Amino acid sequence: MIRCTAPGKIMLAGEYAVIDGSFAIMLAVDRYAVATIQDSPQHLSPFLTAVHRVMCTRFGDQSQEAFAALRVRVDTRSFRENREKLGLGSSAAATVAAVGAALGDAFDVETVHKLARQAHGDAQEAKGTRGSGADVASSCYGSCLRFSTAPSQQAVTLPPDLHLVFPWCGQSASTTALVPKVRLLRTSARDNYERLCQAIVKSAQGLASASEGASAVSALRAGGQAVAELGRAAGVDLWLPIHSQMQDIAAQLGGAVKPTGAGGGDLALAAFSSAEAATLFEARLGDHGIHCPALAPSHQGVRLLGQTSKVGE
Repeated sequence: MIRCTAPGKIMLAGEYAVIDGSFAIMLAVDRYAVATIQDSPQHLSPFLTAVHRVMCTRFGDQSQEAFAALRVRVDTRSFRENREKLGLGSSAAATVAAVGAALGDAFDVETVHKLARQAHGDAQEAKGTRGSGADVASSCYGSCLRFSTAPSQQAVTLPPDLHLVFPWCGQSASTTALVPKVRLLRTSARDNYERLCQAIVKSAQGLASASEGASAVSALRAGGQAVAELGRAAGVDLWLPIHSQMQDIAAQLGGAVKPTGAGGGDLALAAFSSAEAATLFEARLGDHGIHCPALAPSHQGVRLLGQTSKVGE
């Protein structure tokens, strides 16, 4: 049986500014979408329907790849805990895994990236906004990368003494709902929007170039402050009261807290320059009933496993 896996992601820095052509720092994590090709057609989500359309356009309606896309099933249960979506890019990972499985013998990471980016963007656009494609790139290539809409990806090596914790904010966030609201500020107060996005860019640059943990923590702290200010300017709750609660605890340990991705919920990011501080932070959050899912970097991107079969013949 064909089986294709693709990791989830966390956007560490560069949120919102990446949409305007800057870059974001993406970290692939060890939660995986698993796509398999079934014996009969499946009920397809909007993202998997978009995968089928892309396969038809690229290979033809009667192609092996198009038939496979109609029969793909994707399991993204690992992207949830206690029935809550963690905000790890499940739709992007599912799209990447589905494309990889449908390609079969034609599997190639660059081809997967190109087709999955098209399909995921098409499905997002139907919901009102087309994202940057950062989630798709992270699921395709894995590890930590610097992504821009050029498109361009470069590997990023985080400082060895940087220790990251990802606390759950207690509520899910909708990127497709938040981004258009923040983008309105670009029209109504462009100078202020660009000033805040430049601060976000500077934070991403600082993280990408950091050679030791303290510098990375400082860059992430500044990025969190910029995102919070961007939300206030746009009248959108990107920074929640729980972020402030976590930040107070992190500051006592020399660390920093910021939202991840679009903000407004999902997972936060806490950064420290010592493992001891990160462990103590997580313990103190536990005392306050705040859960930190077990997440680790995924150095592997999309992978095709098993033998291909002639679906539809």
